[in-house]
Amino acid sequence: MLIIKKSVPIDQDNDYFNNTDSLVLLQYIKKIHEKTVEFKNEAENELSAKRENECSDYEAMLQKLEAEVRNHIRVKLFF
Repeated sequence: MLIIKKSVPIDQDNDYFNNTDSLVLLQYIKKIHEKTVEFKNEAENELSAKRENECSDYEAMLQKLEAEVRNHIRVKLFF
């Protein structure tokens, strides 16, 4: 939100926006939209990285359990 406040005067009263040129208001809306898309993309990238990290953790645990099961089966077959 701080980044948007630097480029768009959100704290202004309604009179300011009523007296501001339409093109300037459209530029403000465009900046807000661009920042929103940027935040969304950053959030999606963070979520994707988190999912990949969790999957690799589960994969390592699964491989360990599979090795334990194989070892158990091997021990049972020989006894």
